[in-house]
Amino acid sequence: MVDASIFSNDKNHLIIPPLSTFYDRIAQPMAWTIFRLAVGGMLVIEGWPKIMAPFAQVGFVEKLGFFPGWLWSPTLAVLQVLGGLLIALGLFTRPAALANGVMLAITLYFHMANPYGDAFLTQAGIDAGGAFLFAAFGGGYLSLDRLMFRKQF
Repeated sequence: MVDASIFSNDKNHLIIPPLSTFYDRIAQPMAWTIFRLAVGGMLVIEGWPKIMAPFAQVGFVEKLGFFPGWLWSPTLAVLQVLGGLLIALGLFTRPAALANGVMLAITLYFHMANPYGDAFLTQAGIDAGGAFLFAAFGGGYLSLDRLMFRKQF
């Protein structure tokens, strides 16, 4: 099922060497897909209220220094929802993940500079980490990028 794995499962480095094929062909592609669905799904869930009220974030984006807020607020809402869908589907994964990763890193920076509550890592930080991971490694074997284009974006 898998030609090449993102991470090496050299039999010489595994505690149970016969599981190498299982890791390469089943475990890693499935784990990568499940994680991609989780990150993309969370972006869609978090972005949907922003789509329903596209100008609700105007003050927030202007406080970050992005002017005009009336332009950036709906743009970021669309980026989050559309990017989340693309990541979940594994379609144009790297560009969508990079754009969302940058947006979420800026949001994380804002939350670290202006903390609220006792949360060490906000949802933006978790999503940003996942988005940058997909920006670096792509959508994986079970993605529409590989199915449609026979390569990864």
